[in-house]
This record gives sequence, C-alpha cells and structure tokens, in this order.
Amino acid sequence: MKTMFLSLALVALSSAPACALESLSAPNSAGSEAVTEGVDAEGAEALMVSVEGPDMNPPETLPSPPPVEPYRLTTFSRQAKSVRWEILAAGAAMTATRLKDVTTGGSGFHFKNEGWFGKSTYSLGMDKMHHAWKTYLITDVMESIIRRRTGEKAGAAKTGAILSLGLLTYGEILDGFTARTGFSNQDMTVHLAGAGLSLLRNTVPGLRDKLDFRMEFKPTFGAEGLHLVDQLEKRKYFLSAQLSGFKGTRDTPWRFVELHMGYYARGFSDRAKLAGEPQKRRIFVGLGFNVQALFSRHPKSRIERYAKGALDYVQIPYTLVN
Repeated sequence: MKTMFLSLALVALSSAPACALESLSAPNSAGSEAVTEGVDAEGAEALMVSVEGPDMNPPETLPSPPPVEPYRLTTFSRQAKSVRWEILAAGAAMTATRLKDVTTGGSGFHFKNEGWFGKSTYSLGMDKMHHAWKTYLITDVMESIIRRRTGEKAGAAKTGAILSLGLLTYGEILDGFTARTGFSNQDMTVHLAGAGLSLLRNTVPGLRDKLDFRMEFKPTFGAEGLHLVDQLEKRKYFLSAQLSGFKGTRDTPWRFVELHMGYYARGFSDRAKLAGEPQKRRIFVGLGFNVQALFSRHPKSRIERYAKGALDYVQIPYTLVN
C-alpha cells in the first residue's frame, strides 16, 4: 500500500509543472489563448521561476559588466589636445628660463651625477624633493584640466603623467646642454616618482581624499631674493595622511587631524655657510591641522574649490608640529 501511495505522489509531483503551464496557457475571459504556445525548455523554466518565485540556485558565473575602454594612442591624442595650449606655454617657459644658460654657458650634451641626500650635495637633497613635488603638482593639474574639459575620467591620470614627464624630460635635456648643470639621472628618477604618486592617487578609489604630497614654505624677502637654493632652506616636503578621508573619522572632530612624514634640510645655502650655520638633515613625523576640513566637502563656488584644491599641495605655515 505504501508503495502504491509513493508512486502516485511521484506521478503528481512530476506532472505539477505541466499542470502549471497548462493553467497559464488556458483560454482567458475573452476566449483567446495566452501566448505560451511553442515555449521551449528555457522559456518554460523562466515561466516556472516567475510563478514559483526567484531562483535560489543562480548560475555559478554572473554576467560581467561591460569592459572599460582600453587606453590607446587615440585616447592619449584626444586628451592631450585638450591641454595643447598649456603644454606649449609650459614648454616656452622652460625654454626661456634656460635659453641664456644654453646659449652663453652651453656645452655638448653631458650627464651629471648630482647625488641624492648626502652632505656633499649642494642642497642636501632638497632639490630632489622639489623636483618630485613639482612633477606631482604638474601631473595633478594636467589630470584635472583634462578631466574637466573632456569629461573623461578614465585615462586622464595616465595622460597627465605622460605629458608632465615629457615636459620635465625636455627641461632636463636642456640642462644637459648647460655647462654648470647637466642631465641628471637622479632628477629623472624623482620626476618618475612624483608622476607615479599622482597617477596612483588619481586611480586608486578613495586615495585622493586620504593622501597628499605637500610643501610648507615660510618665505623671506630682502637680500636673499628668490633664488631657489635660498628658498629651499625655508621649505619642508612631506606626505600627509588626512583622517577626514576615512569613513570612521570623516564626521568626527578627528577630521581636523593629519599625520605627516617628510624631509627638510638646513645650512646649505651660501648665506647660511657665510653665517656659519651648521648643516642638518631631518626626516620627521608630526601632526598637522587639516585646514581643508573647514571647507564644505563639496564646495560649490569656484573660489572655494580653488582654495581647497591648493591645500592639496601647500601647507599653511604654523599649522603643523613635528
């Protein structure tokens, strides 16, 4: 008896889907039959899913999102055209500032080993920090202009990095024809580091809100003028980690706190040497006040956007302790 009941149950279960399909294909109140004739196996399965509820056993592989357009030469060309006048102006400025050295103090193209951060270098490595920061700044600016003018976020960071490295390589080549300088492999290395940091910051999601590469500058005027080697003694270069960029501290008073790590050197200029000031090199860690946190998270006015954006690269004096 049990065997007979079990057989009947199995037959009923096996015929349930067919009954469900028949009920769906039954004539409606108007006497017309719903369009279910010729339903194949996949269509029948889809109908069963819609009737019985969602499929609790989805396929192992879900459809992948449409691929992002790969970065090609045409991408670079299109984006580079959007900043062609800025590139020409920067190239002209580099040529003008080096023209006298190349024409009156010129020489055949040559390399010069400038060293890194040793005491025998003319600025104790501060010029290398300046080159890295300058490349980082130019790359970021190029990326921002390209993104705003083309509306293309993808590839803008790569194009900006390529263009900034091209400009600074051109400047380094001009230095190679100058007797007092020369093409410096050390300079090119830090140029690559600065462009790479900008590229990383603009391609890793969320990193731009968390990390900055900044320069603190306490200018002095008068007899020192604006000679770079003198002004470098008034600067500090450092990485800044902003707690405002992290979800857990974004809406708390901790958003005003920054963690700093950087480098500065003193006592290497001619003025400092004549004054008998000792040379010193310092790697430092410290805390800073996040001035950007005083602004709106998404500023609307252009002045506010520019002011907040400038603080990605410059630290207001006396707002850090190290």
